[in-house]
Amino acid sequence: GPGTVGVMHQLVQKCLRDALVSDTPGGTDVVRGVRRMLCGRFRFGDDTPPSEWGRLRELGPAVRAWSAVMVLDGPAPPLAATTDDAALLGSLAVMVHTADGDAADALTMEKAVLAIRLKVLGPAHPDVATSYNNLGAVHNAQGDYPKAIEFYDKSLKILLKVLGPAHPDVATSYNNLGLVYNAQGDYPKAIEFYDKSLKIYLKVLGPEHPSVATNHNNLGLVYDSQ
Repeated sequence: GPGTVGVMHQLVQKCLRDALVSDTPGGTDVVRGVRRMLCGRFRFGDDTPPSEWGRLRELGPAVRAWSAVMVLDGPAPPLAATTDDAALLGSLAVMVHTADGDAADALTMEKAVLAIRLKVLGPAHPDVATSYNNLGAVHNAQGDYPKAIEFYDKSLKILLKVLGPAHPDVATSYNNLGLVYNAQGDYPKAIEFYDKSLKIYLKVLGPEHPSVATNHNNLGLVYDSQ
């Protein structure tokens, strides 16, 4: 409720006033506690229903203040950023992009999320693939298709290496690439990637799954466009 949101804002401000300086990985017990609290309450994804946007937006200023100091405050923030910080910032990026339509702000945040994950997790982690995918999605929404393809391809290569060629996340990557090529008007390429996606979905999820129906629809739209 409003009281809880107020307490969260106060705790974040206290941490910021105390400068968050610590040699302990991840920060002091207070900092770690505030981080966990924010992570527990602020979860915004592509599937978050609009009915939840208002509640999460109330927490946005606290998460943004946290992120500005923990993540975006130059090359040497007061504390080493963690994967939880990346998750918070990633949720905020999706919110400002999906709910607020601010692609430029989302792009800045997604780049910071990627930097954290690369540093903490290394270049071959599924969360890094997620970051590349999210960057591809923002560039795609901006109409920057070459950049979208670049980041979607980076995501796909990691997923193929880590998850193997028959995983639903790999199918989703193929589908995302198909969407970009379709938007560019490169219909043969779009069909190629949609078809790869469909074959995986059929094998792993079965013919009645909604993702299979979506793929069939995408292919139908491409053939109609030709």
